[in-house]
Amino acid sequence: MSSKIARRIVFQAALLVPLAGPAIAVQETGEDSWSWRVAPYLWTAGIDGTLTTGIGEADFDVDFSEIWDNLESAGLILVETRRDQICILGDLVYLGLEVEGETPGGADTNLELDTTILELAGLYRLSPTSPYEVGLGIRYADIESDLEVGAASSDSSLDAFDGLAAGRATWPFAERWSVQVYGDAGMGDSDLTWQASAMLGLQFESWGLGVGYRILDYKLEEGSDELDLAFEGLVYGVEFRF
Repeated sequence: MSSKIARRIVFQAALLVPLAGPAIAVQETGEDSWSWRVAPYLWTAGIDGTLTTGIGEADFDVDFSEIWDNLESAGLILVETRRDQICILGDLVYLGLEVEGETPGGADTNLELDTTILELAGLYRLSPTSPYEVGLGIRYADIESDLEVGAASSDSSLDAFDGLAAGRATWPFAERWSVQVYGDAGMGDSDLTWQASAMLGLQFESWGLGVGYRILDYKLEEGSDELDLAFEGLVYGVEFRF
């Protein structure tokens, strides 16, 4: 088994076990004290980056208003579980895109990009009434690309497993509204990865709506392949709490 496949299996197992753990604990103790939030969402993310492979370097820049013309497939969901001051987050992002760009010399390029990002973070609220949470996490990214420059083509596969420091703050206002900001940064297999988001939420009894803005940035290098990639755009979501 290759190290890349092994790391992917380990990370997916690490994502599932903590999220399943609270449910197991409830079953054993009979105390249903964990709350859950499941939030599928849409991220109209523009893409800005540079990919370097064996056939050359390609720059691409797609505004999020043009994302529907380039999006081939997508799957995005956030799962959160909380008990007292402890919170565990799991986030899955999958984006399949086909974008056009150009080399530094002006030659046209075509890039197919399949990006899978899995994130797991544990946060601790500083006090029972504090809006602030801090914690640590891990993020795994698998980025598959097929680059065409003229008649030449090159397949590239980059993956990264990174540790993160994370923080979040939530401020309720009015009766049902809240503002939430989140940020993290880290490194490991990547040279640097970071993200930031701000969300406005409207809460009902057992569900809610949200809209905001999110940026996710990666700097990756593997062998002769290099990728400097940023996703940035509006986020729309619905959440269900139980």
